[in-house]
Amino acid sequence: MRRPPYHPPIFFLLAALLLIVSGCAAPAAPPSAAPAGGEAAAPAAEAPAAAAPAAGQQAAPQPVAEQPIAALPATVGPGSPVGAANVVYDLPDLAGRVVVAVTGNDYIPLNFIDPASGKAVGWEYDAVNEICRRLNCVVDWQVTSWDAMIPAVAAGQFDVGMDGITITD
Repeated sequence: MRRPPYHPPIFFLLAALLLIVSGCAAPAAPPSAAPAGGEAAAPAAEAPAAAAPAAGQQAAPQPVAEQPIAALPATVGPGSPVGAANVVYDLPDLAGRVVVAVTGNDYIPLNFIDPASGKAVGWEYDAVNEICRRLNCVVDWQVTSWDAMIPAVAAGQFDVGMDGITITD
C-alpha cells in the first residue's frame, strides 16, 4: 500500500479548524480588577446587538455566554500573548445525524491502528469525534484505500475524508 507523504501544513490547518470551532481563537479580555477599598467593580455594559446581514449574506455566529471551552496558551508574534475568550459560538445542532467519515488507517500520528490495543487511534479520530460531539452528530468511521478516498468523498459515498490530505493546487 502506498503511504502518502507527510504534509505538516494539514496538521496546522486542522488544528486551526479545531481552535475556531472551540472558540479558542478569539483573544481573551483581561480580568477586571476590583477598585481600591474592597468595593465590587461595576458590571460591564452589554455589547450592542449585531446588525442584520445584507441581502445574500449569511449572518455571523453570535457569541453565547458560557464558560470557556479551553484555555490554550498561544502567542502571535514576538511577545504578544493570546488566550481563550469566555465565549463560545452558536454551533449548528445536527440532532444526532450520522456523519460518515473515511480514513486509510495508515498515517501515524494522524490515523492508525494501535498495535497494543488493536483500536483505531490518532489525531484525526480525536478531532472529528470532538467536532461531532460539539455539533451533536455521530461518526460512522469507514476505512478505504488512499487512492479511492477522494473520488468516494466527491461522489457522496462518504461525508468527510481524513487522511493527511493537503490541497496542492
